[in-house]
Amino acid sequence: MRNLIRLIGAAIASGLVSGCVMPPSGAGWSSDVLLGTTALGDSYADFLTARYAGMVNDPEASAAYYQQAYEQAPADADLLDRMVVSLLIAGQADVAGNIAANADPEVLADAPFAIMAAAADDVARGNHRSASRRLERADLGAMGGIGLAVRAWMEAERNAARGVELLESDGGGRMGGGETCIAGLLHAADGDHEAALDALDRGFDVCSRMPVLGAAHIRVAFAAAGAEYARAVLERLPSASRNSVEVSVLSRMLDRGDEIEPVSLTAEQGAALGLYVAASAAGANASGQLGAVFFQLMHRIDPDSDLARVELADAHFSLERHDVAVRYADEVDAGSLYTARARWEHARALIALEQEADALAELRDLAARDLNRELALRVADAFRLLDAPREAEAMYTRLIELGPADEPDWRPLFGRAAAYNELGLWGQAEADLLAALEINPDQPEVLNFLGYGWVDKGENIEAGLDLIRRAIAQRPQSGYIVDSLGWAHYRLGQYEEAARELERAAGLAPDDAEIIDHLGDAYWRAGRRLEAGFEWRRALALDPEAELAESIRRKLVGGLPEEVAGDMAEATPVQR
Repeated sequence: MRNLIRLIGAAIASGLVSGCVMPPSGAGWSSDVLLGTTALGDSYADFLTARYAGMVNDPEASAAYYQQAYEQAPADADLLDRMVVSLLIAGQADVAGNIAANADPEVLADAPFAIMAAAADDVARGNHRSASRRLERADLGAMGGIGLAVRAWMEAERNAARGVELLESDGGGRMGGGETCIAGLLHAADGDHEAALDALDRGFDVCSRMPVLGAAHIRVAFAAAGAEYARAVLERLPSASRNSVEVSVLSRMLDRGDEIEPVSLTAEQGAALGLYVAASAAGANASGQLGAVFFQLMHRIDPDSDLARVELADAHFSLERHDVAVRYADEVDAGSLYTARARWEHARALIALEQEADALAELRDLAARDLNRELALRVADAFRLLDAPREAEAMYTRLIELGPADEPDWRPLFGRAAAYNELGLWGQAEADLLAALEINPDQPEVLNFLGYGWVDKGENIEAGLDLIRRAIAQRPQSGYIVDSLGWAHYRLGQYEEAARELERAAGLAPDDAEIIDHLGDAYWRAGRRLEAGFEWRRALALDPEAELAESIRRKLVGGLPEEVAGDMAEATPVQR
């Protein structure tokens, strides 16, 4: 448990939620327990079962077994914290908060996740003073900034200045500068737009990275200084925030000359948003496990937050809990600011669940919407993944034509090139890849794709090999790029060199059936027939897609056909 606390700032979850086997650290878990010579022996079996359930990604079962163990060892703070985290990942924040609130105070004091769950439960039940007092006396370690963000909003409900004072006196460094952003939101909610603008301007380098704060900054600027200053704030935002759904809506409003409403937040909404800002600074967005914990606390504090719902969908997708991701995505109403993102979360979960027809229908609905740039790019990529290259090409073309001229983006060009290639239009693909390299001359995916394309077509062979080698120099651990070099040698009839590079690729990506299949082909052409058969069987055991599996079965029966002079059409390189 302490490992997770230490690693929060680095966005790395510890054994608490990732599954490493480690006995609880509490005093009750001694060698006597392991030997079954005390009353705690039976509960240790529950603990081990809970740990195993966590390892196989079943937080519901994990939480149930931790509860059974905790009932027999209620003085173990580490066990309490493990149980609370499992309950939060399982979506049972109310249960977690109730158990934590009723724990022995001395035990609770050493269980920081349980303290946060109890405080969130206090806020959800309207007991704001209780939440503030609980957080005031808590030692939350690396989660101190998260607790402070919630406590500041509880104090500000009675006295906004007190909330800001807490952030300024205690927040330094614990939120990576996010405390200044939260102070700006506190001022805005209190109606002091000038003070809010001053805080958000001072915290711009941090605040601007989070779209929800970038949008708040624009609203505050409009209220405090008018449309011109709001436009200036918008134009200073980094592209990721400027192209977000939160900011895109405000950008269109400024273009139309519409009035923009100021920031308006209840104590619960502010506390949830403060937790979001502080938890994001602690790495929650980068870890499915941390995200599932902290965004569940956010959801408990503000159950109407669609931002919490889409973040939970994203977190559970990362945890490969795709059914759960669908559930959270479906809770977002049709008229929400986050509807399009929720439908995207739903679509990609359906892809992971191999419900491709339903996923395509969802993607087509999304493609007809007015999407922000980043989401439109994801939808286009998904069309390509689902073998719908014409729809992918249309989306990429839309992005290229509407893209800002002052910030050219190589990604739609690369994506459209891949779609063109699938459609057999290499000339158009080549033109897009060359244009992408003009934007980003060292982009390894583009270098790899173009380089292999040239070698494959027998054009610019030396230049093509050079591009692939440049890509490998930047991504030496990328199995699929090394595979391209090996397969290029194969196309050129250089089978020993091909086998050498493909052996390296297979070592880097031992679970990639296409790469293993390529290695088998190279061995066959190099006269190493037994090794070829071994690699083909290994590729088949990796459960490849039906077309590749059938090709491998044919080769296992009859090997590769005899070479025909000039024939370079046996297979294709791995594409990612």
